Amino acid sequence: MTVRRKTLLIIALTCLGLVFVLYVASRSFLLGGFIKLEQASARENIQRVVNTLDQDLSLMDRFNYNRSAANETHNAMVRPTAKFVGSLFGPEATGSRGTQLYNFILLLDASGHVVASRGYDLLTNTSADIPESLKAHLSLTDPLLQYATTTSKVRGILMLPEGALLIVSRPIVKTHFEGPIRGSLLTARYLESGGDLKGLEKTTGLSLVVHRLDGAQLPAEFEEARSHLSGPGATYVHPMSGTVLCGYTLLNDIYGKPALILRAGMPRVIYQQGRLSQLYFVGALLLAGIVFGGVVLLLLEKSVISRLRSLNNSVRGIANSGDASARVHGEGHDEVANLCEAINRMLGSLQLSQKQKQHAEPRYQTFMNNIPANALIKDSHGRILYINEPMSKTYNVKLEDLQGKLVAD
Repeated sequence: MTVRRKTLLIIALTCLGLVFVLYVASRSFLLGGFIKLEQASARENIQRVVNTLDQDLSLMDRFNYNRSAANETHNAMVRPTAKFVGSLFGPEATGSRGTQLYNFILLLDASGHVVASRGYDLLTNTSADIPESLKAHLSLTDPLLQYATTTSKVRGILMLPEGALLIVSRPIVKTHFEGPIRGSLLTARYLESGGDLKGLEKTTGLSLVVHRLDGAQLPAEFEEARSHLSGPGATYVHPMSGTVLCGYTLLNDIYGKPALILRAGMPRVIYQQGRLSQLYFVGALLLAGIVFGGVVLLLLEKSVISRLRSLNNSVRGIANSGDASARVHGEGHDEVANLCEAINRMLGSLQLSQKQKQHAEPRYQTFMNNIPANALIKDSHGRILYINEPMSKTYNVKLEDLQGKLVAD
């Protein structure tokens, strides 16, 4: 593998490793920040649903207040007449336009007995009977009809077998909340079939589902959420998928007991934006790594690899020619230039050695040819490399005939 390929491989592996490390880090820091922001937004959305539900109760309470804290109602409660009941609830059995916004409206005297009532089915737009389960709560001992002062009110959720009711109860007093209390006015509407839940979905733009806690086994996701909800006002946020996030909260009834668990489903817009930002971040890092690697490779090619290639070609040419007088060229003051200088010093030493050898060769041959003895030189394998003239004359052979032949010791 060439230096260029090795360098390219090292740069590629380094860039990929760096991108992977930064990707993992971005999941913890960049995407983690978006997830925290998403959860905070989800909790705000849940609180917005709860606040909107409280606004619905406030509107019901305003309806009650306008009729319960009035001199006309207070005076009529001494002896309620059909005319008074008609003016309060409407002349028709289904009630007036204002009372048709609610499932049940009940007028009770100071003893807790029902003086008049109206039931209305908001789904079929027909009159309906007051359920016995609601009548069971119409007792002066029930917190629903207990008022500490003339300005007191009871509002919240009342759980019935038929469904969860949004209910408001106020005492019947004079216009300026003067007593004595002469009864109670109750207004109620089913949370689901009464349209409040659908209205909340339209208002908040969220998908809402409620499950009662006193019923059958809760679905698994609601059971898990319940284990994370410590009490009223607590919220639990859990992603259902990569596109849907759900938030959960508990709703108490008018008796202060957990009655419903509310789930709000919302799109994971913030999370998706975080994922997109992370992809952009990693893509930018990858692009920067490619550009950085290209620049580094270009600089290496210009300052190192091309010079090494030129040096390699020069050394190969000198080796092929056997010319020890040739020199390599290296400019600069870096390691490559130092290597060129070292090679040139080595070539200089080799050239000097060759010159010394050339000068010593004639003297050596003259000495060997004039000694009064036969002499030969052989290598470690017994091959003849040289014979002197006396030996050549004695055996009448030439060096060329004996070179490379094996002889015994």
